[in-house]
Amino acid sequence: TVGVGSMVAGVVSRGTISLTSVLVGGAGMSVGLISFPFLPTTFTATLVALSTLGFFAGFYLVPLMSYIQAAAPPGERGQFLGTSNFLSFVMVGAGGELYALLRKFAEASPHQILGVNGVLLIAMTLLLAGANLRSGGRNLRPATSA
Repeated sequence: TVGVGSMVAGVVSRGTISLTSVLVGGAGMSVGLISFPFLPTTFTATLVALSTLGFFAGFYLVPLMSYIQAAAPPGERGQFLGTSNFLSFVMVGAGGELYALLRKFAEASPHQILGVNGVLLIAMTLLLAGANLRSGGRNLRPATSA
């Protein structure tokens, strides 16, 4: 479903790169994550929540990476992308540690931990929304190759 969300995000963007799509993606992923503690632990409920999460991950990831590529100075684009990838992997590691800490010390279930991640994602989405407002919500047009 990430692929479907990515495709829909590309179609909806109509050739522009907007952080607004990232905000929609963050909000949708938050809903998918926060729903876990309240859903029955059935295959169907988990499938729906994960599908929601995946669809909106496409809305989050594609415009964000496109924005980073378009906004980076041409001579430093590789450094920007490398830093972005490094930070992504640091956060994957931090997520694993958070999971272990919440399981051990809070005795949280995996579904509850996914809900906690949803709340954290809301905080990050609100920070991004503030940055988007401060920048005037400007859209970028990707550079075309000649």
